Amino acid sequence: MDMQVFEKRRCIWEDALMLSDYKSLKDSAVRELSEYFGMDMSKISNILPKSKEQFAQEWHKMKINTKDENSVINFYNNTKIEIFELMDWHINRMDHGPLSYVCALDIANKFGFKRYLDYGSGIGSGALLFLKGGFNVTCADIADPLLEFVNFRLRRRNLTAKLLDLKTEQLDQGAYD
Repeated sequence: MDMQVFEKRRCIWEDALMLSDYKSLKDSAVRELSEYFGMDMSKISNILPKSKEQFAQEWHKMKINTKDENSVINFYNNTKIEIFELMDWHINRMDHGPLSYVCALDIANKFGFKRYLDYGSGIGSGALLFLKGGFNVTCADIADPLLEFVNFRLRRRNLTAKLLDLKTEQLDQGAYD
């Protein structure tokens, strides 16, 4: 990707995710996690860079049977480290996926779309971007901890989106662009 395009997308991404009283996405993310978990910011800063490895260790330790849907769902509903791992990905590894959301937003705008479904919404970063872009947003996931964190992030920014727990709710057919 061209460096100028990368920088433009990075700025759009950071602007959508950052809390209004911060100038750094990392500082904003650490503050957000600190508020949510009630943990010291320095502890959060220490967890973030290790979260990918800790998430993998948790997965292996619990011996998840990937052929058993309930085993997978149970794991995602009983881990909190995934919130840290996804936040780290969204603030420190932008060139490995998160900026694709900005590209998707550009495409959606070009086609005049206004309804966005974030299926497997994770921590809702894509939802924040699309909400900032004026979209009607639905976040859908199987993980209660993730949906709770998305709800916290939305409330923190005075934003609203529909949240769907895919364990108990169905998508509205044909409701999304």
